[in-house]
Amino acid sequence: MRSRAEVAIADALNDSNIPYRYEKPLNLRGFSKAIRPDFTLIDFVRRIEIFWEYLGMMDNPSYTSNFQMKFNLYIANDIFPGDRLILSGETNSTPYNRYITDKIISRLPMCVLPTA
Repeated sequence: MRSRAEVAIADALNDSNIPYRYEKPLNLRGFSKAIRPDFTLIDFVRRIEIFWEYLGMMDNPSYTSNFQMKFNLYIANDIFPGDRLILSGETNSTPYNRYITDKIISRLPMCVLPTA
């Protein structure tokens, strides 16, 4: 994983019994190559993928500009925040916060691995 925050999110997902794929390729209309969301989860109720992007360098103008392009691709492909797209992140003055990760995960009971 590319950052300590992504490792912490992965640990939190594991602790909550939520399976994920890290940087699983995703092909979107309007872009010639696959993008790689940080985390891909499965909504077992709706049987759809949910994508979690952790924006770890929001103070960096180039990083922010690149993410804006990616965000526009999500929207153009009907992947919206609050439905199939989770966004969290940090800046120099607001570092990673496990409490925020736990709050997000608490809203994802549909992604908990079903038991037999």
